[in-house]
Amino acid sequence: MSSFPSQADRFLEHYLARHQAPEALSASFPVSYSWALCLGAAVLTLLCLAIGLAEAAVLIWGGVFTLATIKRLAWKAFSACALATLAGCLVWYVIDPRPFDVNRVSVVVCGLVICVSYLLGQVVRLKATVKRQHINNHLPVQFSTALTQAPDVCLKELDLEGRLLSMNETGKRLMDACNFDSVHGTAWLSLWTEEWSAQAQQAFDQACLGLPGRFSGVCETLKGNPKWWDVLILPVRGLDGQVESLLTFSWDMTEAQQTAINLKQAHDEFDALLNTLNEGMYTLDQNWRFTQVNDMAQEVLKRSREELVGSYIWDLYPDEVERELGAAYRDVMYSGFPRHFEFYFRPFQQWHRVSAYPRPNGITVFFSNITSDVASVQQSQATETRLRLAQEIGRFADWQFELSTRELMLSEQAMQLLGISMESGSSHQDELMKHLHPDDRLGLVSALLDLTEGKPSLNVSARLKNTEQSGAWRNFQFAGVVLRPKAHPQGLLVGCMQDVSIQKHREQRLIQAEAFTRSILDALPQLVCVLNEAGTVITVNQAWNRFIDTAPSQWKWPEAGSNYLKFCTAMAERGEAMAQIILAKLQALLDGSGDPFSLEFKVELGGDIRVFHLFALLMDTEQKQILIVHDDVTETARLQRAINTQTQRLKLIYEGANDGLWEWIPQRKALYLSERFIELIGDAIGEEQPFSQWLVDHAHPEDVERLASALEQHLISDKPLDIELRLQTPRGWHWFRVRGKAEREGGVLVRFAGSLMDISFQKALLAQLQESEARFREMVEFLPHVFWVYDIARGQISYVSPAFQNIWGCSPELLYNDMSSWIRLVHQDDKALVERFHDEVISHHRPAEVEYRSADAHGQLLWIRNKAFPFLNAQGEVARIVGIAEDITEARTYQEQLFTAAHFDSLSGLPNQVMFHKRLEEQCVQAAKGNREFLVLFIGLDRIKWVQQCLGQRLRDTVVHQVSERFQAVLGTRGYLASLANDEFAVLLSREDEVAHVQAVINGLLHSLEQHFSLGTESIRLTGCIGVAQYPMDGETAEQLVKNANAAVYAVQKSGRSGYQFFNQGLLKHSFDTLKLEAELNRAIEQNEFVLYYQPKVSVADQQVCGAEALIRWEHPAHGLISPLRFISLLEETGLIVPVGLWCIDQALAQLARWQSQGVRHFVMAVNLSLRQLQPDLCEQVRQSLERHGVKPGYLELELTESIMPEPGSETSNIINDLKALGVRIAVDDFGTGYSTLGSLRSFVPDTLKIDRSFLNEVVSSASDRTIVKSVIEMAHALSMTVVAEGVESPEQQRLLEALHCDQMQGFLISPPVVAAVFEEKHIAIK
Repeated sequence: MSSFPSQADRFLEHYLARHQAPEALSASFPVSYSWALCLGAAVLTLLCLAIGLAEAAVLIWGGVFTLATIKRLAWKAFSACALATLAGCLVWYVIDPRPFDVNRVSVVVCGLVICVSYLLGQVVRLKATVKRQHINNHLPVQFSTALTQAPDVCLKELDLEGRLLSMNETGKRLMDACNFDSVHGTAWLSLWTEEWSAQAQQAFDQACLGLPGRFSGVCETLKGNPKWWDVLILPVRGLDGQVESLLTFSWDMTEAQQTAINLKQAHDEFDALLNTLNEGMYTLDQNWRFTQVNDMAQEVLKRSREELVGSYIWDLYPDEVERELGAAYRDVMYSGFPRHFEFYFRPFQQWHRVSAYPRPNGITVFFSNITSDVASVQQSQATETRLRLAQEIGRFADWQFELSTRELMLSEQAMQLLGISMESGSSHQDELMKHLHPDDRLGLVSALLDLTEGKPSLNVSARLKNTEQSGAWRNFQFAGVVLRPKAHPQGLLVGCMQDVSIQKHREQRLIQAEAFTRSILDALPQLVCVLNEAGTVITVNQAWNRFIDTAPSQWKWPEAGSNYLKFCTAMAERGEAMAQIILAKLQALLDGSGDPFSLEFKVELGGDIRVFHLFALLMDTEQKQILIVHDDVTETARLQRAINTQTQRLKLIYEGANDGLWEWIPQRKALYLSERFIELIGDAIGEEQPFSQWLVDHAHPEDVERLASALEQHLISDKPLDIELRLQTPRGWHWFRVRGKAEREGGVLVRFAGSLMDISFQKALLAQLQESEARFREMVEFLPHVFWVYDIARGQISYVSPAFQNIWGCSPELLYNDMSSWIRLVHQDDKALVERFHDEVISHHRPAEVEYRSADAHGQLLWIRNKAFPFLNAQGEVARIVGIAEDITEARTYQEQLFTAAHFDSLSGLPNQVMFHKRLEEQCVQAAKGNREFLVLFIGLDRIKWVQQCLGQRLRDTVVHQVSERFQAVLGTRGYLASLANDEFAVLLSREDEVAHVQAVINGLLHSLEQHFSLGTESIRLTGCIGVAQYPMDGETAEQLVKNANAAVYAVQKSGRSGYQFFNQGLLKHSFDTLKLEAELNRAIEQNEFVLYYQPKVSVADQQVCGAEALIRWEHPAHGLISPLRFISLLEETGLIVPVGLWCIDQALAQLARWQSQGVRHFVMAVNLSLRQLQPDLCEQVRQSLERHGVKPGYLELELTESIMPEPGSETSNIINDLKALGVRIAVDDFGTGYSTLGSLRSFVPDTLKIDRSFLNEVVSSASDRTIVKSVIEMAHALSMTVVAEGVESPEQQRLLEALHCDQMQGFLISPPVVAAVFEEKHIAIK
């Protein structure tokens, strides 16, 4: 019997799959929609009843009933909702029957409508049934037609006796029956050989019973050729449903059976092959019995084939049923998926490696004894576990890198450490680059390139993104060595990596903590130092250093690094007893027997006695360290003495002032009154009566409100109480001056004390003086100037206006006590001038005026103008000196600021252009008188504007300031240095020795610019150009010298290098030619004199033209074709490069659009782009041009020179990123000739890299140039960039570029730049 599937079965399955009968009509709506519709009908029914439309409710349910009848709704939903509605209606009817009072005729009409709807539903249902029955009847017709007309089916009709009634033409051909009449009526069963007659009889009998029968067997054709047939017997029923005849369908399976026999032979050969395997193999059927076993399986299982085949595996190994082996076999048997595993086979105490595969009727198992391998692996795993544990603790892991293929292989620990998921554990280096910090990519790529050049090891730090912690950056240290085994001749880098983020973080925190501690110590006004165990000063704060700088030189205060204990010993030897005490206490602290201490000591410094408060303690550190704090309390001690003196003075004053004293303590309700107080008021006061209440009770009615207000302000806002009022005494109303002060603790009044003065007499005198002084005070007290009067007779100041307090911040009492005290406030440089003024006015009584600087009470410097005039008495004698002092600080400051702003540069502090021209004009006048020569040097700085654009205004100012400092250091006392602008300086060499050494000065200035300028984390280099003009050879006026020196500077700048140039007349002619060329450029733009030439770019791989570079040329009407070398730089300087550059892009795209319309495909047009063109609207202009000509952005490539590669975050970088986002390709031109490209590649990767022609000139003969070109190509390919070689001029260069796998090339070897028509003819096959 063939094991192949039956053709009859396959035919029936395929046919019925294509001719499925349509399903019976079922409910059109889903069950959920049926429920929703029925519930909606129930709700609408109740609403209709509520508004009195019972007929509408009946019609609604009639419609729903119709839908249910034609099986558009689920009957279950309809029945449940109908019953629920009916129950609701009954309950409603019981409660309120009015909604059910309807017209009977309407009810009858609604009923008829429902009946008609039901009948219509039944009609629709019957039509659907008839249609479905027609389809079902048509299916057998289609089926029989297809079978009878099939070209590979032998169709026979048999009667119930098994006689052959008919045969189709295909059957005749397959049975070799030329004449059917010869076999008509032949017994069909007799055609089968005895071997297959029983199966044929069984299928025949089954068909006679009305069931299809099928079998496979061998039957000879009429010519005696045996064939293998796949037979299907179908019963044919009559109208009465009884089987009338049989149809047999036979497929020729001879070839398939032969294939099965061949497979059987192959199976036997496979069994023989299995016996030669080094692994054991056996098969199990679905009942878990052995069906096949090879020789190695007998050896491993230690049982013969006879014992195993037919045996139940779990009878032989019952303990493995529920263990790993049984679970794995069941998984393979029932899931149909293979399993590969290793397990410990306990019956033999062996480790087995097992591979189990599913079969249609069981599983196949391959296994081998790996006990020795497992032992080795376990030992290796133990070793590896210890290694991985050490790696986990130390946060490091191992990795490998194949230098030739750039394949990176990471261990599992490395992938976990880096947070990178790799299915195979290996990837290209680009995968690592994606996670690498942009600033570190170039460093790693450069380090790997060094390895390819022969460097034996790698050690580099880098930051990688942690994808598991929101993209945070972690620090890693990569180290490795290059091995060169036979399998890896190019080199295999084996190394390890370590996560040093925690160390970096701790280092940063330690630095911050140290800086924070240092800032706190330096901010303290006290003198702080720290001693080690030997007594050496290991650190001090800034206050300590400032004290050392100001202390007398003979008093050697210990500095950092000196020994404090020796200092104390020296002081003790000089007789300082306190030094001996301090030394003993410090020794006790170091010995551990002492405690922290504090004390005061006095020291004589420069003739002054200074008092220090010293505090020392032992710090909690690993090594013994002592913290010592010296607090200079000299001023505090002086103030304390002054307070004591003032207290005694106040006591004497109060006793001599004849004032009464009072004190009220609220908590104790105690009132203290002095005897003088009682004497003044003439009566005693109750001790428990509050003093404030007593004042209010005894005050004059006109003064009560003012007194209450003063008391309230004092008690609420702490404003001092000082009031003059009238109080009632036994002698009548008297004027008194009451002064007091409240004392609080925690916001609670605890004491209220003051004095009482009888001022009745003063009031009387005051009334007399008020009128005479009113006019005087009105005149002077409101003036901003100080009005002062000096009394000649008394020899002292008699009056100072309040403005003195406003200006100097000192009380006028200072001048009343000592009229010369104001001279002590005068600036030291102006004292002689002021003393002459004082002598002129006071001694000689003459009017005078002086301006000087003076310090106010806060030490702030003021400018004062003081005028004095003598006043005569009736006798004509000078009676007094009247003066006016005014603060002119603001005016003087403004004048100085105006002068400084007008004559000095605010950034560098050097003389500015105005000051320099004045000095130069003076020098010209002096030189003309003395017939002397002098030199003018103009210095122009390059790239200052670039620094401002890339690094910002602040860093540009820092660079200019550093340049000015370096120039001043170079010049020293030679020459007169001035800053004319941010990027221009000038030097005047006026002396003969300066002129003689002008070359040394120029070399020194240029050399100072060659050193790097440090700008925080950035470091840049500048270049400069110096122009020299000589008096009188190059000009006799300042204007001529400046113009000619500028011309010399411009000549150096035009040469494209740094250096210097002495002026000559030829420079002016060159400047005139340049000016003329600039005017002609404007005309060239207006008259369209510019044209584009195209130089082809060829693919190195297939030598096909893949693009072109558009190059601008100027067709001058008089001079012919002008090279861009003459006018591009001028376009840059004048800004005309912006419109000309946009014209080039538009013209190149127009030409590309014409070529594309003619059939050119995959052609990239390259256009050069300059720094001045990188304007904010460039992206929009390019987008409009692309849309205008219908060119896709990917076919436009903009080339940037290496010197204008953008820095991350700059405006230039944003513009280029916008172009890349638009889809335009970006190329780096002249790669290798600048200095900033590698740094920019860390954050910006262009699409194309163009190797400068200077590297190709000697690439064939120079190994170093060849290595550089190779490294550049490999680096570009590693960053997924296209590499174009410029300036290819020889076949040798071409062949070398092919060997180095360069992508494209461009140069005169292919073609020089040509016009579009020539380009089409030579390089483009127009379709």
